[in-house]
This record gives sequence, C-alpha cells and structure tokens, in this order.
Amino acid sequence: MSDGAPTEFSVHEEAIAQLSQPLRSLLTGGMSEAQTGCVIWKHVGKGTFERFVQFAYTGDYSIPTPTVRKETGGNPGIGSISPDGDLNGAVLHP
Repeated sequence: MSDGAPTEFSVHEEAIAQLSQPLRSLLTGGMSEAQTGCVIWKHVGKGTFERFVQFAYTGDYSIPTPTVRKETGGNPGIGSISPDGDLNGAVLHP
C-alpha cells in the first residue's frame, strides 16, 4: 500500500542521459534539475519508472501483469486494466 509519498531512486546519470538529447539536457544542462541533482516526475508511477530504468540499463524491460479494477457504478462487469496502480510520482537522483 502506498503512503502517498513519491519513491526516490538513485540512478547513474549517464544511464538516463544516453536515452535522448532532452533527457541529457535535463540531467547535464543548465536546468535546475541538473544543478540540484534531482528530477521529480509527479505523474510517473513507481512500477513505470522501474521499467524505464530497467530499459535505460539493459535496453529492454519486463512487461507487468495487468490487474483488473472494477468500476463503481455505470456498467457492471466493465472494468479498467491498470499495469501500474502507484501514481505517487518518482524522484530521480542521478
């Protein structure tokens, strides 16, 4: 169960920066994130970020097992599939 706080990760800067020029600029350029050594992605779930980091290090990632959530009201029996229910954010410390 999540406590609502973002999850903090320490990741090698180059692992993320090598993925794209915008990410390299974010981590090594003149942006405040590069100066503080901290990037906060509020709308990225823990599981999603873990797979992103897995891809950054290995070039591949594991596909999560989806879970079905029942909708409250509306059409009974119709649900939504959520591969990553934790949307409290991710904090990257390169």
